[in-house]
Amino acid sequence: MFRRIAVNLGLMCVAVMLVWSISLRSGRIEKEEGLGYDGVGYAAMVVRSFGDGNPNQQLRPLVLAFDQLAYDFVFHDQGDQGAELKTRDVVRTFEAMNFVWSALLALVLCAILDQYSVSAVHKLIFIANVFATVAVAKMFVFYPVLIDVGAYFWISLAVYAIVRGGRLLIVVTMVLAVLARELALMVALAGMHRDWRRRVPLMTTALTYLPAIVGFF
Repeated sequence: MFRRIAVNLGLMCVAVMLVWSISLRSGRIEKEEGLGYDGVGYAAMVVRSFGDGNPNQQLRPLVLAFDQLAYDFVFHDQGDQGAELKTRDVVRTFEAMNFVWSALLALVLCAILDQYSVSAVHKLIFIANVFATVAVAKMFVFYPVLIDVGAYFWISLAVYAIVRGGRLLIVVTMVLAVLARELALMVALAGMHRDWRRRVPLMTTALTYLPAIVGFF
């Protein structure tokens, strides 16, 4: 067990180093002083309130709640500043939190692979492939003010819960996943299909996944 934990922590470091190395060679989006297109709404939600995002963004509060804590207590200078410096604080917050979310994502992906007794070498190959892609790494070092890396973590955590088993864990992680990104409903469908294949009683399946559907609405 301790060896597995050590391997997973090492692979987490590999993932973070990959993202960091890509960030050294990547540019940054210049639109809206580095916030980008969707980032304007996400920044407003972090700085002011969740009601300041557009309707789609308001469906995704979970990652922003953690980013908001980082902004308030770590990255935001409470002194009297201009709008430009506040914008820089928001960008710095998302940049740092994307590294945190990447680390957590790497850990939960390793945990999923552990459920299938995957070797350390194969986990290394998998993590290296995932964290060297545009969709997981380069996209968010170029365009940091997004919530997708954090959403990847929460959705993957729900997948882990489904694979590992344990109804309460599935209920909790699925509710959190749909609050991170609405596409997590696809994970609920996968979980229900898994139950159907395993001939789990229909009422058990309903009680497991209904809270996530209700939570989404």
